[in-house]
Amino acid sequence: LGAEKAVNAINAACAIGRLPAGAVYFPAYEIVDDELRDYRFYAADMLHPSDVAVDYIYSRFADTFFTPGTLSLAERAAAVTMRLLHRPLNSEIAADTRRAALGAARIFATQNPAVALALDRFISKHITV
Repeated sequence: LGAEKAVNAINAACAIGRLPAGAVYFPAYEIVDDELRDYRFYAADMLHPSDVAVDYIYSRFADTFFTPGTLSLAERAAAVTMRLLHRPLNSEIAADTRRAALGAARIFATQNPAVALALDRFISKHITV
């Protein structure tokens, strides 16, 4: 489905009241196509956006739709996930590092129950205990 057809379909749905009030279209495709044309914003296959492009789109999306509270929560969640994914070079401290990261993740989940399920799924998918 081309971008123009997608935009037209969304605009038509909005015009006839098929989308919830306040629903809007976020132009991620157009941002990539218009602002991120350079090859460095594409993965090796030259079809998909690179991590840099994904980060840019996420940043634009967050700036557009996130409240300051949501942005703060997302930043703290990112810090927790980065800590969980960290692999220390010194194998002697790896187990302690993992335990500390899991402990911090549990505290974060307790303090933020809205993200607890997603954090549990992330841990079960990416972290070997």
